[in-house]
Amino acid sequence: MLVRLQQFIILVVLALLSSCSNLNVDYHMTTVQFETPETRGKLWNGQAELAAQTTHKVSLARAHESYLLGFRALHAGPTVESNVEVQSSTQVGVGAGLSVWKRIDIFFKSHAESTSMLGAKFQFYGTPEHEPEEGLKIAVLAAYGMGSEEETGDEFQSQESSLDFESMKATIELEQSNFAFLVGHRSNEHFIIYSSTYYSHYDVDSHLSTGSGAQYDLSTWGDVYGTNVGIKWNTAWESRVKLMGKVEAGYSIAKLKQVEIHDMLSIGTTFGIHW
Repeated sequence: MLVRLQQFIILVVLALLSSCSNLNVDYHMTTVQFETPETRGKLWNGQAELAAQTTHKVSLARAHESYLLGFRALHAGPTVESNVEVQSSTQVGVGAGLSVWKRIDIFFKSHAESTSMLGAKFQFYGTPEHEPEEGLKIAVLAAYGMGSEEETGDEFQSQESSLDFESMKATIELEQSNFAFLVGHRSNEHFIIYSSTYYSHYDVDSHLSTGSGAQYDLSTWGDVYGTNVGIKWNTAWESRVKLMGKVEAGYSIAKLKQVEIHDMLSIGTTFGIHW
């Protein structure tokens, strides 16, 4: 017990006398569409929602820099791992849509550490949502988005150390193209069950630089495809503004230039209003 206590005290002292800076260059690839096969069906009718979903989190590089006991002699500069890694993660976002014709909706989506998307949905079979008749509904959608982010190292510096870290800075520019086929069946005015089969392509232009002049090109590309099954619920149509919620779950596969296929179960949920 005494030996373990001594080891613990030594680790705490080393932590207090050490300084470090970390940088993880990453972005998220979404796995849920949150779109039913119904358009709103009446000009200027729309919806707004908050969303949470699983994602493929892609780490392009990881940089670490530390001073041990505040001595520059023990400092070798930043250590950079530039291999691509993918893992399952989650993110939150917002979405909004508006009807511009009986069978065409436009929509906007924005997610943390990903792209902002602008797209359109065309329903070519079945009645739209404003006419909630039972039966089969089929639609397609296409969307395009861009996003950019600049990241710097998160620093922890002890009071005992007055040494400065080298600057570590990364930039990420994303482009995303998205396509989906949507099919569903409305059972009554409150519920529709649907599925979405989708494909998304990402182009990534990313660079990492350090204060010593080292430059890393992290540019890559990635594809995501999968199928989800979902259900949408809404309150009675008699009210002017209606509450709604969606839940989707399915299977998603990500394929990137430098890594093996990463597959995962996908799930997401939204809550919002439509009018």
